[in-house]
Amino acid sequence: MQTIPVEVKEGVLHLPEQFVTPPNARLAVLLLDASDTAALAEQGGAFDFLRDEPELYSDADLLPGRSNPQFGKQ
Repeated sequence: MQTIPVEVKEGVLHLPEQFVTPPNARLAVLLLDASDTAALAEQGGAFDFLRDEPELYSDADLLPGRSNPQFGKQ
């Protein structure tokens, strides 16, 4: 299987110009947006082991002068 980045403009799927479909090939398209991908990762269970892991980083790990306003919010 090959992953090819595509664009959808005004409801039309545009493949990259350098993409060439081999003769007699069948093209199957699966479109996912970011929320679909996140939902698949959550529901799939592959990352369940991280649920009980401690927080490894804090604001102290950021570059000087930068902060993360979201850190620590649950």
